Amino acid sequence: MSASQYQRNADMEAAAKKRRTRLISALVFIIAVVVIVGSFVVNSNYFYTGTAAVTIGDTDFTAAELNYLYYNLAGNAGFSDTSSLDEQYYDENTTYEEYFRQQAEEYLVNLTVMVSAAEAEGMTLSEESTAYVEEQLTTADAYAAVYSNGNTDSYLMSFYGKGFDRETFQRMLEMQALADQYSAQKLESFEYTEEELKAYYDEHKDEFDMFEYYVYFVENGDDAEAAYALADEIALAETAEEFAQNVYDSASEEDKPNYEDPESTRYISSGTALDSYDYGAWLKESGRSEGDTTVIESSSGGGYYVLMFIDRDSNNYESVAMRHILAQVTADENGEYTTEAINTARAEIDEVVAEYESGDMTEDSFAALAEEYSDDTGSNTNAGLYEHIYHNQMVQPINDYIFDSAREPGDTEVLYYEGPNYAGYHFVYFVGTDGLYCDYIAETAMSTEDFNDWMAAETAKYPVTEHYSIRFVG
Repeated sequence: MSASQYQRNADMEAAAKKRRTRLISALVFIIAVVVIVGSFVVNSNYFYTGTAAVTIGDTDFTAAELNYLYYNLAGNAGFSDTSSLDEQYYDENTTYEEYFRQQAEEYLVNLTVMVSAAEAEGMTLSEESTAYVEEQLTTADAYAAVYSNGNTDSYLMSFYGKGFDRETFQRMLEMQALADQYSAQKLESFEYTEEELKAYYDEHKDEFDMFEYYVYFVENGDDAEAAYALADEIALAETAEEFAQNVYDSASEEDKPNYEDPESTRYISSGTALDSYDYGAWLKESGRSEGDTTVIESSSGGGYYVLMFIDRDSNNYESVAMRHILAQVTADENGEYTTEAINTARAEIDEVVAEYESGDMTEDSFAALAEEYSDDTGSNTNAGLYEHIYHNQMVQPINDYIFDSAREPGDTEVLYYEGPNYAGYHFVYFVGTDGLYCDYIAETAMSTEDFNDWMAAETAKYPVTEHYSIRFVG
């Protein structure tokens, strides 16, 4: 090889080496950039707010929006700690993480359907809905001031995960509020004739009728034959009073205090509720008459039910509406209601009555007082209003008052009740009757069925596509 050839080869080799070095350097640079960018993406909110986790119809939703529903569903199910839901199983094949993610997705589909329908009809948030959203935002701001140095985004993120902020919270609240408005309007849009309501009720009377009966369970213990003989003896009763006395006499000395009240074994249940009991079918049999008794063996084999049938109510009566204001008696450390506490509650309700009687004494003025003074958390945010009240829904003094045939709209009364769960004075305003209760039951069931059918047809129009970011839900 000549010197010149050798030099050319050496130059070529050097050039190749230089090119390889540049290539390796470029590859190292590219890998470094990918690592840096990847690290940035993973540690940022990108997968939570920067890209769609799911597309419903033509609308994209982020993981942050889904997480709002996911964590609410998990919390409502009793999971305060959601860190290990991927290790806990809802059923044999589904973890709770997968279950709540699926539920959140289905809930979001329903929200999308109703919001889209509302917007198509020109519906906007009502003043009441707007006020509710503002109240929730204000509450979040107040808690953030205490727990997150005034940073609402940080406070909300502690509940709903990365990327969730006040703006997302407001958007989700507004979606839910508009969906609630539309669903209420849609349910009310279905109309039925009296004949249709009656026919539907008659078809489902075994579910809707109310059954009054007495029942007592005799355990087998060590002697099943003796248990059956005792149950059979109790069933010899011919009246409700005899049934209650037979139960008391057969109870052990330890249990007798539980049956001193003759009403302790009396129940009123809907036909639907009875379906879960071994004796439900017997109570529903046609031709059942007051005073009929029977003994039915438990399906578990643990003993025998003794029953006495009293009545079957077809709900063919006028339901009623009322407003009320509760002044609750505060129990002492032993759970007892002292005379002093009872007198305090009486003085409170007397002040409310005096304020009512000093005004125009209208339903509106009563409603305003209910929102201001009532201790009943079930109605004080609704101006004390209860509608479509059925027999025995309320405690006995109220039930007897509002279903008195002499009752007129605008009647008021102060009633005292003391029971195992609370004691207090009720200032009651009778609004009036609001239609046959059997019709209300049928209409509620029919409109719910029609609404569900409508929802099923609409959701079929909204295909769901999951994206990579769905992994960041939960």
